[in-house]
Amino acid sequence: MRLRLDDEGRIGVASPYLCEGYAEPDLPPPPRRGGYLFTGDIGRLAARGNLFLRGRESRMVTVADQNLFLEDVEAALAAAGAGLCAALAVPDARRGHAVVAVVEGAEDEALAARLRRACRDGLGDHAAPRRILFLPHLPLLGSDKPDLAALARLVGAPP
Repeated sequence: MRLRLDDEGRIGVASPYLCEGYAEPDLPPPPRRGGYLFTGDIGRLAARGNLFLRGRESRMVTVADQNLFLEDVEAALAAAGAGLCAALAVPDARRGHAVVAVVEGAEDEALAARLRRACRDGLGDHAAPRRILFLPHLPLLGSDKPDLAALARLVGAPP
């Protein structure tokens, strides 16, 4: 297997064992350039050749002219005690996007304040959720990950 990152950090892989397409007939084939399949992930290569993932290209948004990976927000939320959670971006006329967090559990204003502060302290003001929604149970995919499409519909975010 060969690995390549383009100028934007998009990860491409080349191997004789890669898929030619998806089983779902309505999905377009994975993007390929120069013999490499681009995974949709963004990362960076360290000097020793280790690959560090930043997040999914589709989950990078611009908030107040700063790029933000929603996975970074989710990590900050989890580290601050959110438990099962998801971060989404909704359009914002002034800032490009605003972050909305969805947390599994009962409404908890003290936790919400702690989560906002953790995102602000760890990532910057632009990453602090403008709204935190508590749900008794987050919708999950078969992989036990939050169903981001269902949550996006719930908060009015684009899919």
